[in-house]
Amino acid sequence: MWGRADFEFRNGEMKMVNYQLIPVNLKKKSDLG
Repeated sequence: MWGRADFEFRNGEMKMVNYQLIPVNLKKKSDLG
């Protein structure tokens, strides 16, 4: 919900939020590995 609200508030910055989510997933995978 928070992420969705953030993206709705800053339509132009929505991409930035998505880009931040990608690295987080990669970091999580690295931790598991």
